[in-house]
Amino acid sequence: MTMSTEETLRLTVAALMQLTRQRQPDVAAAIGLTQPQLSRRQSGKSAWTLTDCDRLAAHWGMPTLDLLAGPTHAAGCLPAARRPTAGTQTAMPLAPPAPAPPAPRRAAPTATPAPAETAPAPAPAAATSSPAPTSTPPSLTSAREELMAATDPLACFGFDGLSERVGKLLYRWQAASRNGTEELIADARDDILKLDLTRVRLPDSAEGRRLRAALLAFAAAETASATTEEPTPTPVPAPAGAGARGGSGGG
Repeated sequence: MTMSTEETLRLTVAALMQLTRQRQPDVAAAIGLTQPQLSRRQSGKSAWTLTDCDRLAAHWGMPTLDLLAGPTHAAGCLPAARRPTAGTQTAMPLAPPAPAPPAPRRAAPTATPAPAETAPAPAPAAATSSPAPTSTPPSLTSAREELMAATDPLACFGFDGLSERVGKLLYRWQAASRNGTEELIADARDDILKLDLTRVRLPDSAEGRRLRAALLAFAAAETASATTEEPTPTPVPAPAGAGARGGSGGG
């Protein structure tokens, strides 16, 4: 199935956000949008404009045509400076500590009258926080198809530059997706989602970069799909005595 340019761009944005560990509010502020506006573009409710594409490309340090060439190509064009170092966190400079105030002189103890009994203050009401906006994932079907295609040349044991563990997981997920049951597919998917996809060892080649971008988009789509599934409604039991009333009419 051929994806449209709009679908490809949404996959690319999701993959680059995963690679750079940025959230929607971060990217939205960088390109002059609000988080809800960016979320609507990623969900397909609004279209990305050419101006948006230019600003996204400038934000991630690549030409606009490279951004539009798909997640695999764009991930390979991402400058090394934009990739976060694994296990590090940007630290904010701290002001030097203020000198401690001199200790007050201890006054002579005086008799303190017993305090009058007062009613306990009412406990403050719990603050109700509104849920944070969630990132809209790329198409789950498209993400799975792209991972399947990216895995084909690499999902074999001992491939040069590919972690053996990752190779086995990808091989098992591919086999389950093509021939297995839903339970086998879910088990293989869960094992892939447990990986730190920014640190797994993959070949330093175009195929390896495509696979990493596909894995990141797959993880974003699967995770978001799991959090947006609606719970199955619980059946409501019939009121007590309803069967007795229904059966008494035959007498």
